[in-house]
Amino acid sequence: MRTTGFGAPGVIGLAIALALAPPPARADGEATPAPPRIYHIPQQLLTDGFRAAHPDMDYRMRGIALDKRKNPASAAKEYRRAAYYGDKPSQARLGEMYWNGQGVGQDPVQGFLWMALAAERGQREFTLLKLYYWQHLDAGQQAHAREQAPGMEEEYGDKAALHRLGVVMRRELRRGTSSLLGYNASAGPLWMSNGLDPELYYSETFWKPEQYVELRDRIFEQHYQGRVDVGDVEQLPDAAKPPPGD
Repeated sequence: MRTTGFGAPGVIGLAIALALAPPPARADGEATPAPPRIYHIPQQLLTDGFRAAHPDMDYRMRGIALDKRKNPASAAKEYRRAAYYGDKPSQARLGEMYWNGQGVGQDPVQGFLWMALAAERGQREFTLLKLYYWQHLDAGQQAHAREQAPGMEEEYGDKAALHRLGVVMRRELRRGTSSLLGYNASAGPLWMSNGLDPELYYSETFWKPEQYVELRDRIFEQHYQGRVDVGDVEQLPDAAKPPPGD
């Protein structure tokens, strides 16, 4: 079994080819121009406000920074906070940390349970690691895992975690959009004080939990097929530029 590279430098660029619904018709019968498809989240989109609204991402980025500074104990705390909001790479990192005793006490049962949560959405790499961990538990450890699994799922599974994430997203979205009251897209372009296009910043892809986690999962699969890293968020130059071969 190969070793995972959770602590190694990597990149999770948030990207998606978003299939947009047909644009609504104007009152005069002309079709409203469709916004450009979203392929990447530029670095400048990751403002303090955006990160506050996406605590899964924010805490994972904090955990990555601590991991790189060789502070696994503090990193584990940040990954747990990210895991509370359904961040699957953070849940997988916790699984590896418990399995290997990195920054936390070695506990193979907890390692398996965290990896099982990470595999909840069916990512191949996490699923393979979950199966590997399970096969290397003894009968007593497997029994303990079965006993503890319902409680872990109740607290950290998607049903609870994405509900929490949605609550935070809606709260922060209300705060942010209050400054845009009265804005009419047909009146012309409007730019936020930091130069961001509000139509991009407030795209439903980033503010609807279901669409948001689909974006994250797809990016993980595209960038990390065949290996497992937590990764970083990289600067991508053009949010409307399709990836190569699209």
